[in-house]
Amino acid sequence: MAKDEKFGGTLRKLREAKGLGIKTVGRQLNVSYSYLSKVENGHKVPSADLVQKLSELYRVDPEEMLAKVAELPPDIQQIVQEHGREVFDLLRKTYADRTKPDKKKTE
Repeated sequence: MAKDEKFGGTLRKLREAKGLGIKTVGRQLNVSYSYLSKVENGHKVPSADLVQKLSELYRVDPEEMLAKVAELPPDIQQIVQEHGREVFDLLRKTYADRTKPDKKKTE
């Protein structure tokens, strides 16, 4: 299964778990239901803005939603699914200094 299909399936499950129809979601987010259908079926990739709106509507963290479809080892995937926000915050805290450009090298 391709990442887009897996992500779309996740979006469909979230929508259905909230008891929302695809046309209702389309109206609420001001996008066509046919476009949402293409996203849910893996034929279109949603914009970051749409992912944000969907995560707000479904009341899930957008990073956790994206992590559900990440290509991670199964044990890491389970940790991320169970402790999403904690994992992201810990990684940022631990590695933030390592991802910033070294001022001495750029001066």
